Amino acid sequence: MNSLQTKKLFMFKKTSILFLKFKDNFPVTPLFYLLITLISSLFYSFITTRFISLNIFSPFLFIFLNAAVDFLIFLDIHFIGLISKHSSSAISRCGFILMFLFLFLGSDPILPVIIALSFFSMLFFSLLSLLYKQEIIKTSSSVKKGLLNLQLLLSLSKLVGFAIGSLIHEMTLTQYIPVLIVSFFAFSFKKIRKEEKKDKTKLRLNGLQAKYYLLLLMMLGATAVFWIPAFIAELSDQGRIELSWLVFIIPGIMSIVFLKLTAKIEVFNMSFKVKNMLHLLFLGAFLVMNIFQVYFWLRVLFLGFIAAINLYIGLDLQAIILKKNETLGMILSLQLIRLASTFALLIFTIISLFDSNFMYYKIMLSLIASTLLLKK
Repeated sequence: MNSLQTKKLFMFKKTSILFLKFKDNFPVTPLFYLLITLISSLFYSFITTRFISLNIFSPFLFIFLNAAVDFLIFLDIHFIGLISKHSSSAISRCGFILMFLFLFLGSDPILPVIIALSFFSMLFFSLLSLLYKQEIIKTSSSVKKGLLNLQLLLSLSKLVGFAIGSLIHEMTLTQYIPVLIVSFFAFSFKKIRKEEKKDKTKLRLNGLQAKYYLLLLMMLGATAVFWIPAFIAELSDQGRIELSWLVFIIPGIMSIVFLKLTAKIEVFNMSFKVKNMLHLLFLGAFLVMNIFQVYFWLRVLFLGFIAAINLYIGLDLQAIILKKNETLGMILSLQLIRLASTFALLIFTIISLFDSNFMYYKIMLSLIASTLLLKK
């Protein structure tokens, strides 16, 4: 072997080692989690427009579908094990094949096809998201750190989703389904399996730990969900509907900034008690400002502060619930938290349809929850 061949062999080995190191250190799972949350949020936006175009949109429809999917996944993880036993790559391949079937059915977007597409897409997205969440938390230095990383990725995906969401509204079903096909194909290259429960006994309500914290987490959630539409309606009345995107963006940006500061700067890493005191302060001020109709953008800014602090309190509560229920397994505990949040949103939505002032009651509910947390 001459010197040139030796040199080429050396360079090839060096390049291979560098590639393997890059492959091992590249954050594939966080990137996939970011992509799947982004794609699922864009899918929600896309399908909502399809429901509206068919004149059958109801605020219940997507929430009911979401609740049904979450409940089915919970039953499968805990009792059946038919779907959740498979790896993320196998689930992705199933999604890939099924989307091809919908591609042939999607030329005539009748209601049953759209509902079936929504259900199965949500099912696969939720299962993959759960597995990626499990992997990110497991590979983080602590449960709290893992949850913080997940929330940062989720908030970032929502911001990106709002930025490009307007581009997909004119797409047809046959144009959008290839996006899902390519997505599931990409996800099939990452293989993650469900972590088995440490305790093989079946979950019973009286055996569930931290039920009190789970209830408070349900009470705290979805404040911005009900206030953002109210603010958009206010902008519409003022003839400034073109600024509505800011109402969506501001809480998301403030949440990301707050979470990043909390992770980086010690002074922002406040105690659980201080967070709840700040939450109470901002909730009270926000309630008074809306009663007296203070300057609009100041109220939006305060909603951003509330959303940011609420997120961080929620992370603390989720960490407690996960630690207290370690024997259930990470996947089941994560799905239990998601199921509780979904059903809370469903209940809140039903109530809001009968009372247009529910957003004020939601603030009161959050005030009660934070007050109870202060006493713990």
